[in-house]
Amino acid sequence: MDYKKIAETRKLLGVKQEHVAGKLLSRNQLSYLENGKTRLTKRTAKIIHYNIHMCAWLLDKRVDFEFDDLLGDDPDYLDFRDAYELNAKLSNCPFGSIQPHELNAYFENFAYSNIGFIKIPLMLLLWKHLSYYDSTLASTEILEKGIYEYRNLEFPGFSKPYLKIRPFVNKLVSTHFSNLEYRKMIDLIHFWKSELEFFGERVPFTIYFNLALAYSNISSYDLAQKSIDSYITSESATKEELAKAFIVKGNIYVREKKYYESIGWFHKAITSSRKSCMNTYTLALSGSINAMSYLSTDTLLPSFIEHYSELMRIDCSSLSNKATSSLLFTKAKGYRHYSSECNIKIETELYIAALDYSSRNYLSAFWNISEYIVDNTIYKDLILHCLELQLQMGSTKVYDLNRAIALLIKTGKRISELDNSAQLNRIFIALDSLQEARHEKNTVKKHINTLNNPAGSGFNSIC
Repeated sequence: MDYKKIAETRKLLGVKQEHVAGKLLSRNQLSYLENGKTRLTKRTAKIIHYNIHMCAWLLDKRVDFEFDDLLGDDPDYLDFRDAYELNAKLSNCPFGSIQPHELNAYFENFAYSNIGFIKIPLMLLLWKHLSYYDSTLASTEILEKGIYEYRNLEFPGFSKPYLKIRPFVNKLVSTHFSNLEYRKMIDLIHFWKSELEFFGERVPFTIYFNLALAYSNISSYDLAQKSIDSYITSESATKEELAKAFIVKGNIYVREKKYYESIGWFHKAITSSRKSCMNTYTLALSGSINAMSYLSTDTLLPSFIEHYSELMRIDCSSLSNKATSSLLFTKAKGYRHYSSECNIKIETELYIAALDYSSRNYLSAFWNISEYIVDNTIYKDLILHCLELQLQMGSTKVYDLNRAIALLIKTGKRISELDNSAQLNRIFIALDSLQEARHEKNTVKKHINTLNNPAGSGFNSIC
């Protein structure tokens, strides 16, 4: 054994002896080894091998450093070496070059192995490669395995390991939100917030925003308000982000049905964003108009007309998709209040224009005009398109599906008359992939079957 290789590799990485020694060895022990003054045992060799490779990973370097002659029969060492080589292979392979069944086999081989830190980049790379084929193939379990391993490890003091997993934490947060897993989302955000604080990093507004959003969705409104208040009172809050925080508070109060309180916060957002950010200003105006539309009081009418008039004057071409969709959606929702007339054609055209900018508004738009569309075949086609899109997004609630299909049943016509059997089949396929209770899916399928065949000749007959 060439003991000098330990010191050479360490110096090549530019790390100190205490970083390679870690918590399980002393600096003096490592110094004796590097100078050949003590014998290298299997236990010590495993610790040094692992820590050197961890340092290399944290520094984005690759080292040729193995102990095959001493550890060639140790199962943990062999598993680590195989995982390390696979990680290097996945790093260098173009996406699409490894088939999904092979990637899944790799996951099964290493997901539950005792391979330490190398599981983090390996799981994240497997997730990336599977995502190339289809986002549904890249299960959250893969990301969770990598992040779970991160949460249970200690890293050398010179590093900021959180940088390695930041994009995947963001992805997992959004995935938990899409899957309605709000408690998992809250746990992950709190972990990430504490990690940033530990390393002395500024906690961004999105952390507080996502926490407030998750708490709101489990009706923990006090915790949602507390989350956003802690940002508002922080010294790091910028003027634009403060306006966004005011909008979040307004939206929480709307969900609590405390409309007067919400209007007050939307007005604060309007005042602080009027000359600084047109996107935030548009969202604040839309929020205020939406809150006022729930209250039938003459005292608010002047403010409603003032805000609606301002909204009508905004040029959409300079806005983000989110702000444009919100503007058009609010124009449609407030049209009757502002114009004192009911023109379903104008309202519907505004809603449909809003859908082009944000698919999340698809279902909401149709609930607002559903009472007027029961005899209109064109809108039936749009509802089917809306259903299909929501299913493709993978975040549809069965309640929304039942409500949309119930609208179609109200028309009293068969889906087969609309010449959309291919679209309907895609809806069936998407339904089967939903992670919902079986009886709820069957309810949806029965609704579609009734719509297509009132006589009830059986679900399979229309597939």
